[in-house]
Amino acid sequence: MTLVFGDDGITIKNGFDADLDGRITAPLKLQTETLIAVANPYVEMLKLRLKIGVKWSRPVFTAQTYAFLKVPVSMRPPKEPAA
Repeated sequence: MTLVFGDDGITIKNGFDADLDGRITAPLKLQTETLIAVANPYVEMLKLRLKIGVKWSRPVFTAQTYAFLKVPVSMRPPKEPAA
C-alpha cells in the first residue's frame, strides 16, 4: 500500500509507487504499534523489522511523515501497570 500526500489530501494506492519520496516498511501491526508508542521504532529498526528508506533529495521526509502520522497521547490506549 502506498500513501500519497498531495495538495488535495491523502490518496491510498495498491502497491508501490515508482516515484516514492520515502518509505516505511514493516508488518502493518508493527507500524500501528510504533505510531501509538507501543513499540519503539528505533529498537525495531535495530532488529531489522522496521525499515526506513528515503530519496537523497529529501533526507528527512520519512521522519517528518512519521511525526505527522503519530497518534496524539490523549488518543493512545492506556499503559498497563508494571507487574
